[in-house]
Amino acid sequence: MKVLAHRGNHHDALENSLQAFKAIKQTSVNGVELDIRLSKDGTVLVFHDEDLLRLFDKEMKIADLTFEQINEIATQKGVTVPALKEVFHLLLPESIINVEIKEPEVVFPLIDLLKENKYPLENLIFSSFIHNTLPPIRDALKGAKLGLLIGSDAQNVAHPIAYIQSAMLKHEPYSLHLPIQAFEKIEQNLLVNALTAMKEKTQIQYAWWTVNTIRELTPLLEYPNITDYIITDNPEQIINHIKSGG
Repeated sequence: MKVLAHRGNHHDALENSLQAFKAIKQTSVNGVELDIRLSKDGTVLVFHDEDLLRLFDKEMKIADLTFEQINEIATQKGVTVPALKEVFHLLLPESIINVEIKEPEVVFPLIDLLKENKYPLENLIFSSFIHNTLPPIRDALKGAKLGLLIGSDAQNVAHPIAYIQSAMLKHEPYSLHLPIQAFEKIEQNLLVNALTAMKEKTQIQYAWWTVNTIRELTPLLEYPNITDYIITDNPEQIINHIKSGG
């Protein structure tokens, strides 16, 4: 059961900032989850939103700005928006890094970055809600671990378990990334039995997001066979609870 800090350790630093990733060095987390986009000048950078409005109060899109321009704005808040390679250099190979692909445009620059620098793939997981962004990574990088992110797409179908099973058969991922709210949306025994059966058949890894409270953690501790990764905004609280035996 591995704990990943969602967008870095961002209680005292801005989410997905270089400072938030440096802060995990002082924790016992197993790694981080982060998001990537492409700047105007082709830099693969770590940022969740498509624009700067929520974090920097600027109605400007990431795709319309160079990496330098983005950081001129970020500096005004005392933080650094990192290039993905900066986080790789900081945390690999010791830490797990779950790289979430936020847009199709970033896929091939990401592949180029990985090939050019020959980063070890063992502790990297590439996940996305946009499932068709993942096969090119597998095609280009032997041994790349792909993660299917499941969210509102499963909520909008009549049979979410069947939808998940179909997606798994199509993409054959390393991991399935499920919202912790699945325990509320799907009858618990049905969910647990289905995930257990898939695990026994395929050895799929399960990553749960975003597990931020002890109440949300409880069912995962009850069913550790379907809990491989926990992605959380409160990594130290979650780790301490796990270590205490729940």
